[in-house]
Amino acid sequence: MVETLFIVGLTLCLTGTLACMRDADQKGTSALLFVVPLVGLGHVRENWSDLWWAVLLRVGGFALALLAIGMLAVRDPLVLDQPQRVFHTAAPTVL
Repeated sequence: MVETLFIVGLTLCLTGTLACMRDADQKGTSALLFVVPLVGLGHVRENWSDLWWAVLLRVGGFALALLAIGMLAVRDPLVLDQPQRVFHTAAPTVL
């Protein structure tokens, strides 16, 4: 469940980012504004009527990804100390 929520969140965030980049490119602005968070805020303010759905996709996807990371940390608190537990790999045995 957590993995699915994380993947859906990342997909929504990337879809929103790509839609914002495409709109910026069509309007003659550099599409790289949307690679760094909050840099393309001026473009979004000017074109809110065209970009509201893409911005909501981006913010919603980011929120879902953060929720998935939080659920993962709550479900298994040791994952903060041992990140390899995310992929369920066993620790190497020491003889």
